[in-house]
Amino acid sequence: MLLAMFRTFLVFLLGGLLIATAVITVFLIGHTIWLDCLHDNPALTCGDALLFVVVSPVYGIGIAMGLFFLPLIVGTALAVLGRAILGYVPLWYAMAILPVCVLAYSTQTTSWFPPNAELRPLWERLLIFSGIQFPALLVCWWWDRRTTW
Repeated sequence: MLLAMFRTFLVFLLGGLLIATAVITVFLIGHTIWLDCLHDNPALTCGDALLFVVVSPVYGIGIAMGLFFLPLIVGTALAVLGRAILGYVPLWYAMAILPVCVLAYSTQTTSWFPPNAELRPLWERLLIFSGIQFPALLVCWWWDRRTTW
């Protein structure tokens, strides 16, 4: 039982971080290629853009940890609690974790943004977060159900 709870912890924490990192990295790569290679940015050459593409997974990990750390911890803790109480993580329970993760995301501070940066409204940020978190929870639930140690 303890080993299964540890597996659930790793799957939901590392799996959620991996999925968030992948989404952010794909966005960073697409944005860099779009602006610097396809639209001939005069400030950066396409070669410089390709260097940024290579290091973008490192940026993706940092951004994912900065933006999604609290929701990842909350979702992981609830998944482990569900495993401890129910013996497994049912799909309905994984879907019930989503609103709590959205609430955890909305309570995070945005003080690390520059003061002159334009932030999207909270409802847009929550919608984008839910669009990332929902598939992440489904993948982590599926991964946790199929693996046995």
